[in-house]
Amino acid sequence: MQDNDQQNVDELMKSLSVDETPVRSIETSSPTCMRLPPEILSHIFESVQFPSRQLDPPFGCGPGSLWKRTSWMKSVVLVLALSRTLGMTQYHVGTLIWTIRMDSCVVWRHFAEVVREDVGFILDHCPNLRAFTFQPHPTFVYSQASLSDDDDAFDPAWFFHTQLVSPGSALRNRLSHGLQSLDISAAVKLRIEQLKSFQQMLSAATTLTSLSLGAFSWPADLPNLYLPTLMDLQYCPDSARSLAYLADAWHLPNLKLLTLNLLGYSAEISGRLLERHGATLSYLHFYNAFGFPNSMWERVWEQIKLFCPILEHLVVPVVGATLMPSPTLRILDVWANYCDCDEQRQVFKLRNALLAEKEGSAQRLRSVRLIDCAFNRVTHISARLPLIYHPDIVREGEVRYHGMLGDRLVQFSWGIIARYSLLRESTCLDVATNSFDFGEPDDPLSNDELNPDGEDVIEVQTAALVQANDENLPTMPEA
Repeated sequence: MQDNDQQNVDELMKSLSVDETPVRSIETSSPTCMRLPPEILSHIFESVQFPSRQLDPPFGCGPGSLWKRTSWMKSVVLVLALSRTLGMTQYHVGTLIWTIRMDSCVVWRHFAEVVREDVGFILDHCPNLRAFTFQPHPTFVYSQASLSDDDDAFDPAWFFHTQLVSPGSALRNRLSHGLQSLDISAAVKLRIEQLKSFQQMLSAATTLTSLSLGAFSWPADLPNLYLPTLMDLQYCPDSARSLAYLADAWHLPNLKLLTLNLLGYSAEISGRLLERHGATLSYLHFYNAFGFPNSMWERVWEQIKLFCPILEHLVVPVVGATLMPSPTLRILDVWANYCDCDEQRQVFKLRNALLAEKEGSAQRLRSVRLIDCAFNRVTHISARLPLIYHPDIVREGEVRYHGMLGDRLVQFSWGIIARYSLLRESTCLDVATNSFDFGEPDDPLSNDELNPDGEDVIEVQTAALVQANDENLPTMPEA
């Protein structure tokens, strides 16, 4: 009897027990998604990332900054990962860092030595670094040597020294071991010895493909610079000598994209520049070039025709916009003030004339756009607008909204316009902006309701944007 009772109890307990085998299998097995090939996983993870231009970290972006949202979400994940184990790991975290950006990182006088050592340590321990950006704060003195008794903080100039132990020496090592993008496009004041040291640093760049430089006053006795892998250059000459240095001393056999930031430059654009580097250019951008006379632009067009045989994308100010003689040109972007009726008319008359020409010098041209000058206040981003918002991402009759550094811009097939320019009443185009209800609470451009990815596409079916001609051009006001 006791044996039967014990057997019944055992069977009952067995029926009530929980099988732990599936639980153990779940804990020990990897998630299903991780079984996918690495190539597919990499593509998936890259697709869900925010564009880097929307993750700009400056404080001016305000409380709605996508950078802050993203950093918060990443921090939560790190906390959860840390809760699983507090043990030491042998994995080298520095190998995961591909991009470093220092934006307005002001250094306090009393912590200068510690910060200098830490920055050099970080650069030394990121062997897979691919991009480095340095943007000093515009209102602080540059370099510790410039400090006065009343100054407590400064913008560091350590990256332009190549002493044995310094951030500049570490940056030079990265330039010679895999760094592909270097951006120091802000205006910095350097001494002659610093410029020479920086030039030597650039000469060690064996894998650099993208370079952005600010207004450096290069001395006359610098040696030649050979950058065999450079394809994208943004250069800001502050004098005719600086432009001549680029034309005569730089050897760039693979240069494809050239942006000249001519802010503060008043001399003639030398034909030697395009003669030396124009043969390989497919993109040429004259940025902040509003102060030059028409006579100079006429000479520039002749130089483009002679020395740029494969040029496809040209960006010029409205004063230089004309009937282009280049038979290879496919895209013409014109910097103009959208709220200026005369400049609007000039750009769109040129657009109508060029796109209507099926034969002759403009037969390959398929896009003429107005780029709103309102974006010029964000220099390091606005100089890239024609490339970031390429004409191919918008069809005729379509409007695309973008978020950028806390601002909102609107992209049409005929232009890239600041949102607040569209809100102004002094518009001259029949592309009636009042056909759209900008600024309502459900508007994707609203500061509080911006979609998580920062971009929206809206199909537009209005008579203001669809014309009866073959090119769907915006209607021009009668002159």
